[in-house]
Amino acid sequence: MGWNWFRERSSNFVFVCSENYCICYDTPFLAQVSKPLDVKTRFAGDRGNVLLEVQIQNAMPHSMHLDVVNFDPAAGLSYINCNTMSSCDRPVFGDDGTLAPKAIRQYVYSISVPASVQASIPPGKPKTVGKMDIVWRTKLGERGRIQTGQLKTTIPPLLELALTVLKCPGTVHMEQTFSVICLATNNSGHSMRLKMVLDRVAGGGVVWSGVSGKILNELASKQSTQITLMALSVLPGLQSLAPLCLVDMQDNQRRYNFSDIGQVFVEHVQAASVNRTHEQSALS
Repeated sequence: MGWNWFRERSSNFVFVCSENYCICYDTPFLAQVSKPLDVKTRFAGDRGNVLLEVQIQNAMPHSMHLDVVNFDPAAGLSYINCNTMSSCDRPVFGDDGTLAPKAIRQYVYSISVPASVQASIPPGKPKTVGKMDIVWRTKLGERGRIQTGQLKTTIPPLLELALTVLKCPGTVHMEQTFSVICLATNNSGHSMRLKMVLDRVAGGGVVWSGVSGKILNELASKQSTQITLMALSVLPGLQSLAPLCLVDMQDNQRRYNFSDIGQVFVEHVQAASVNRTHEQSALS
């Protein structure tokens, strides 16, 4: 006789009991039981990238071992598992999957929504992004499995002109010039003739360096082009990149403003040299 768990509502589960006799058949029935796991989900992010946060809590009075925690994306979507360390491809929680009673683990997945999928989503309608598959084992070796329903979230409509950062350093020194490579994508149904206007915000920690008003090559519909920008760090700490404006000269000087491009950490030169001195002293 075997038991499988299928989550139907927050407090109810459906059991399927298989009885083996001369004739094998499945008998499904409903039962009010204590849920073994409490699974909560939350979405964040915007348009092309959706961040899925999954919180798993052991609701049983004894510890369990999480054998499998997988995200199954919907068709046409891809994702990055943010729960492994990039340096060694090991889980951030370590190799031990034991979850104590009432203990909570949070898993994060970065879901990419291609422009073709975004364009097909009706405005305001939730989009199915996938489901979670969780397999656990108790200390006595009993196994259980929960599959969530299809997870949905509302994805903002596709921008006519999108700007994404392809390359930007995470840390720079004070008064250092560095490059930022962006990708401008024309999602509209017409071509664009863009002019790049650099916004030099007074008091900003990172300002653009170079000539403002540069005319870019004509950007056809559904095409992308790379833009290389030079920036200068002027204040220490975590700083946002200065705003950028792209003006479509073929559409009555229509302006596309981008204020949340990215962030860099500006390290003070003196502090950086002190840190290196301490590291060298520790090695010696």
